Amino acid sequence: MKCNKCQAELPEESKFCLKCGEKVDSMGLITNKFNRVVDKLDKEYDKLEKQLKKKITDKIKIKILEKQKLLIKSKNNAIYKFIEEGLNEISNIHRKVNELSS
Repeated sequence: MKCNKCQAELPEESKFCLKCGEKVDSMGLITNKFNRVVDKLDKEYDKLEKQLKKKITDKIKIKILEKQKLLIKSKNNAIYKFIEEGLNEISNIHRKVNELSS
């Protein structure tokens, strides 16, 4: 605990500050202690909030990547289908040309 006047560290059972001689205000010490606990809780909350935001961001990134993979697969399937249809058409034209030339 700390002295309310000079902020010197004090043993918990102190009735007077060993540095400045100020009488130890037990209510002030309780308030001091409470404020330190609140500060620690605030820091822990901030830390947990950052971790949660990172996890959420990571999950969103994974979902986006999964959607992109599906879209690429879908586009690839469309391209393959287009190429296959084109090759079939070329094959049909080639066959007709061969029929006409024989």
